[in-house]
Amino acid sequence: MFRSVASEYDKMDQASWIINSYIIGLIVAQPMYGKLSDIYGRKGPLLLAYVCYLIGAILAGSGVSFTGVLIGRAIAGVGNSGISVLISTLIVDLVPMQEVAVWRSYVYALNMAGRALGPPIGGLIADRSNWRWAFLYQTPIVLLTIIFVWWKMEIPNAAKKIENYADEDRSSWTKKLKRIDFGGSITLGIANIGLVLFLDEISKDLNLAQNTLAIVSMVIWLVFLVAFAVCEGFIAHEPVLPLRLLIKRNVFAAYMIQFMQTAAQVALYTSMPLYFRVTVGDSTTRVALRLAIVTVGTIVGGLISGFVIKRTGKYKRLIFVSVVMSNISLFAIYIRWQGNTDWAETLYGFPVGLGFGVSLSAAFIGLTFRLEPSQIAIATSGFYLSVNLGSLFGVSISSLIIVSIVKKNLYASLSGFDNATAIIQSVVRNFDEINRLPGKVQLLVQRAYIDSMISVWLFAFICGMLSLLATFLMQETSSKTEGKRRSNRDYRTIASEEDDDI
Repeated sequence: MFRSVASEYDKMDQASWIINSYIIGLIVAQPMYGKLSDIYGRKGPLLLAYVCYLIGAILAGSGVSFTGVLIGRAIAGVGNSGISVLISTLIVDLVPMQEVAVWRSYVYALNMAGRALGPPIGGLIADRSNWRWAFLYQTPIVLLTIIFVWWKMEIPNAAKKIENYADEDRSSWTKKLKRIDFGGSITLGIANIGLVLFLDEISKDLNLAQNTLAIVSMVIWLVFLVAFAVCEGFIAHEPVLPLRLLIKRNVFAAYMIQFMQTAAQVALYTSMPLYFRVTVGDSTTRVALRLAIVTVGTIVGGLISGFVIKRTGKYKRLIFVSVVMSNISLFAIYIRWQGNTDWAETLYGFPVGLGFGVSLSAAFIGLTFRLEPSQIAIATSGFYLSVNLGSLFGVSISSLIIVSIVKKNLYASLSGFDNATAIIQSVVRNFDEINRLPGKVQLLVQRAYIDSMISVWLFAFICGMLSLLATFLMQETSSKTEGKRRSNRDYRTIASEEDDDI
């Protein structure tokens, strides 16, 4: 569908920015929602998130210009970031600790089902009518959700439970505004934009000596990341993402597990369509069916995680087993997906999805069980930021691996051809060009792509192993014990156990 959008404006070389603009909105806004909901309560920021998503969908669907589509996508990303953070935070606010895991598994299953169904529905709408309706069909649903949240949803103000928030209801709007960490939000936002630009550029060309934009974006990323650390550590009175929180073992472990697990799954998920098109000539429908195996595994994993944690009250061993299972499957893919993969071996993707679904749900529980209510919204923002950064990392590095290895192998194998450079540039820019090449050259190009994707499988496996190492940092807390502890403890007390720190 994104190709259709870009081609209408003669911007095929910028089609990736339809996704990148959404990611920028997502990771720039995500860290802010947790703190905003602590200051203004959950309902206001949640409504703001839904309104942003609605405006973004309308702007993107209107399609006045390509720039307008990108702005709409960015605003939709801002909205979606708040929806994911605040829904998870509300579950912890509203549900007894013993029930958090199972309720979150329901929401997660619905979320993954929506993600799985969204692209096919959007593609079907784009094929049958116009790509604009692929964005606009969501607006009635989002509008009804806004009305429901505003009219019917009663959300307790979690800020009342936290020290220094006793006069929250009586505070003026300007006093609340002064509590927002604008310095930290702006510096982290610019750093994240620099990271997106840097990864986008190196995924096209790893030669930094000839890629000025990559160097500039890398400098922006590093400079503003340092500025963010200084602001959060020494300047901000109420940091948007407190550095002290990041050294807590369960927080750090949960972030690292999800960053690496997401990078591994996304690298696999985004490379599978290309692999099966190259090796067996799969249609879009057949590729979607293969991807559905991974998606179904993820949904089932999320549900299993919720019910197991509800029954046992434990999560650490569950995370460990799920990551091991996922890694075994990733290693099997690396060994077996060598260019002649049949439908039976496509099922290796199911345990990968299953492990990801279990670990995502269980790691979130491990994150929240050892935090005080005053820390949960902020920590949740960071959790989802780690997931989205992992997704960005997985997509960018896998793209870099594919482009680099394809170019390297083809320059070696086509060295005797007069038009070798033109062939390489055409098949890297547009995979469909392979079908127009002579038979012998087609085979060489296909082999180069297969070799590159085998390296992507290895990258995914390495990410999975790093995720496994992070599981050893996770500390265990029973949900039943934690529920009793919170019910008997003054919410104004901030956790300060020394063994929580790395």
